[in-house]
Amino acid sequence: MSRERDALPALPPLVALTGLGAVVMLIAALHAAETGDGRMARAFVYHAALITTGAVIVALALAPSRRRGGGAREQLLGLAAAFTLWPALMALPIADGLQVGFGRSWAELISAATTTGAEFIPHAALPRSALLYLGLVAWLGGLVWLVGVIAVLAPLELGGFELFAHARHRRAMRLGGGENPLAWPRQRLRRALRLAAPPYVALTAVLWLALVLAGHRSFDALLWAMGTLATSGIGPAGAAAPPGIAGQALVAAFLLAALSRAVLIAPSGGERRAAVLRADPELRLGLGLIAAVVLFTLLRHASVGEAGRSLYTMWSELFTLLSFLTTAGWSAPGWALLGPWSGLDAPGLLLLMLALIGGGIATTAGGIKLLRVWALAGQSRRELERLIEPSSVGGAGRALRREGAVIAWVAFMLLLCTAAAVMAAVTVDGVPFEAAAVHALAALTTTGPLVGMIDGGLPPAGALDSFAQGALAAAMVVGRLETLVVVALFNPDFWR
Repeated sequence: MSRERDALPALPPLVALTGLGAVVMLIAALHAAETGDGRMARAFVYHAALITTGAVIVALALAPSRRRGGGAREQLLGLAAAFTLWPALMALPIADGLQVGFGRSWAELISAATTTGAEFIPHAALPRSALLYLGLVAWLGGLVWLVGVIAVLAPLELGGFELFAHARHRRAMRLGGGENPLAWPRQRLRRALRLAAPPYVALTAVLWLALVLAGHRSFDALLWAMGTLATSGIGPAGAAAPPGIAGQALVAAFLLAALSRAVLIAPSGGERRAAVLRADPELRLGLGLIAAVVLFTLLRHASVGEAGRSLYTMWSELFTLLSFLTTAGWSAPGWALLGPWSGLDAPGLLLLMLALIGGGIATTAGGIKLLRVWALAGQSRRELERLIEPSSVGGAGRALRREGAVIAWVAFMLLLCTAAAVMAAVTVDGVPFEAAAVHALAALTTTGPLVGMIDGGLPPAGALDSFAQGALAAAMVVGRLETLVVVALFNPDFWR
């Protein structure tokens, strides 16, 4: 029995993920068969059998040479493969069943797995089984990212945890050093699964049930629930939020999980969890940013109008701002009224700004991340204090303000340089500069619905040529892994 228990952890993560992908295909096949879509059902079943056979062959081939686990290089490469090679396998039934090119299908599945939600294939034209399939892949991609952050990036001090690296190093020196954080990768992977999977699955199920009780159809509620926890923005009607304030309020409550890692991963016990959330800087900063933007638009309010309409517009603004800050991309119907109501000519730029900031570290949200913005803001505030009182002494959080702010600034500059490179690649074939800029930032922040929220009628990702689509797909992978991780992969010392 112990030998059997050791066999599963010894499987390469990509092989295990491929097996989960086959299960997702079978679920979509059952739905397609129930709805009478025989073509999609056959495509899902055939390719589920194909990749299962391939996964078994690879597992048997690697069984005699099982190791305790690879080092940092192997683990980072495995995480990168989960968002590049795995979507290629998952794209096979879409390319076959819908008779679209493999390149476009691969880009669509990369968009789903990275929880971006960009439409390389128009979602309105997809069969419902294919839409369910994309939602499941995006939901599973969100879980893969959470597990990867806990098991791989946090020990390597990447993914936002590099802000605490200097403080931890000084503490380790005082304590006489410590063990290699990646010495037991399989144990870390199991621990990360136990830590992230139960609350992730449970919150998805609770939101699904709550939306059904609120009057939404089960299929629609499932897509909204999975798209909310994964912040993918893949829903039954594109990136549109659930109709009705009750459904939107439920989604908004669960979107808070993307503002702070303490919502999903926090000490057990109600009082301890509440204390952690009250003191969490990311949650406070995120809610403060939303409140500041709402206050700004309220001060610009040009027409009084009816009180009910004004309250509805403010609620739609609040919900949409929260959704784009968490890079989910849901939009409330009342958002279209914000421009005339507030006098703003381009309210979509507010969403672009919030999506660029992003959510919390170790969450499914993309963007720069709130903790990095917090570090930069803390350093700026400290410099202003020194201008007023040069002899003042800084208080707690000195390491985060100093070394953390420098690293946060480097991450911010790397993201902007990457955005410039993606923009240059997209504009090669004549895409206008404004459209290329929005597409690049939407891909790097994993906020695909952002393209449709900018005024001016920007072309969707599916309307671009194959080279631009490939550049955007690569940008989505970089945005999901974060630029610092990609730089670490290309570091020559990393390969020695």
